[in-house]
Amino acid sequence: MTEKTGQTKKAEETPAETTAELATRLCGLIDAKFTEANAFAQRVNDALTERLGAAENALAELETRIAGGGAKYPDNVRDYAVEPGDTLVKIAKSELANPGNFTKIATMNYDRYPSLRKSNRVEPGWVLRLPAR
Repeated sequence: MTEKTGQTKKAEETPAETTAELATRLCGLIDAKFTEANAFAQRVNDALTERLGAAENALAELETRIAGGGAKYPDNVRDYAVEPGDTLVKIAKSELANPGNFTKIATMNYDRYPSLRKSNRVEPGWVLRLPAR
């Protein structure tokens, strides 16, 4: 019976040792995954911090431009009051002698009328900057 008892003890010890080994391996795997996750989180944080810094710099630059009077244009830039029936093309043709210059007019007025970024439609009463002829 001692042999049986001895065998029983060996059989009982083996699963206990295996469980301890598995637990140790599992802890090692969990630790490795945790380390990988922390490294990934740090890379994401660094990328976000970099982009946030760039955005803050761009915002500061815009605030400086706005505080300084916005975009600077040459002294020979003039204003034009939009009248009913006007279009950017008509204004460019009559005022600049080239209907293709409507894009210059639009670009010079994005800060005043942001809708010009998406549409060339102008409204009566708007005061547009025009480039020199």
